[in-house]
Amino acid sequence: MKDEFWKRGIAIVLMFVTVVVFGSQALGQDRDAFQRTIAAYPQLDRLPGYAAVAIRDGQLVGEAAGGDIDLDTPTEIGSLSKSFTALAVMVLVEAGQLNLDSSVESHLPEFANRPGGPITVRQLLSHTSGYASAQGNDTHTDFTMDDQALARRVAGLVDTVPALAPESRYQYSNANYQIAGRIIEAVSGLSYAEFVETRVLAPMSMNESFVIGGERSDRAIGHVPWFGSHRFARTLPRSVLGGRGAS
Repeated sequence: MKDEFWKRGIAIVLMFVTVVVFGSQALGQDRDAFQRTIAAYPQLDRLPGYAAVAIRDGQLVGEAAGGDIDLDTPTEIGSLSKSFTALAVMVLVEAGQLNLDSSVESHLPEFANRPGGPITVRQLLSHTSGYASAQGNDTHTDFTMDDQALARRVAGLVDTVPALAPESRYQYSNANYQIAGRIIEAVSGLSYAEFVETRVLAPMSMNESFVIGGERSDRAIGHVPWFGSHRFARTLPRSVLGGRGAS
């Protein structure tokens, strides 16, 4: 079942059970104290669901969940997946397979003599490539999940002229990490999902984490604020979703 799931395609989003990690310094020593703290949070009654844990010195000291999800509900981590992408890049760097100062075009031939070709891997990871936030969000108009999804979205950036000169300023952009994810595929010979699963998640024993490869009926669907309430993110117009898609 798991193997079949991976074959259905990928998107650069990781899922895991716990969606919020609180520093437990001020939350008390026991689980009851943590649950009381969470229950007192003023906005909880406005959330469709939540899951939270408290960790002290590497040990789980409290957990709480409510609404329509529990601690075992797979939940999208959205742009936090960029941390896993950066870690995956560094795995290749430490293995001597990738140089942070190598150019995009040296790994992705389609970028040769193109606007983004000279950008370095280091600039992608540090959001100093010159790609603007809006340019990264433009690639979220296609939510199709298949084994060519990442390659297709990165191909859509080939002719995009970065809004800024590289190193001129920091500008958060999903484009940076989509390209970085595609470089992982090109260098490793594996799909992004396969590489992250085998070289990042497995060594850390993150057995309940996975890369989206289609839809799972048991996963929580994200919500966004909507005129005082919440609506499923996937039901909103794409212009409203902006950068809230896979990243």
